[in-house]
Amino acid sequence: DLLAADVTTKRQIKNRLSMQEVGEQIGVSAGTVCRVETKKINLSVETFTKFCAWLEVSPGAYFKTETE
Repeated sequence: DLLAADVTTKRQIKNRLSMQEVGEQIGVSAGTVCRVETKKINLSVETFTKFCAWLEVSPGAYFKTETE
């Protein structure tokens, strides 16, 4: 899952932030960050958008588009 990989990578790049620190920055619990990284959660649109904002990525980047 691309979102999980992106969150893990950015967390490690940003001075090895803890899940607690990331959660505080995003506005979610450390448990939510953990479940995203381990792909054990279905996010609400609101929470997904918060993660995208933290990652500085458009939500659309995580959706495949069909090309003709």
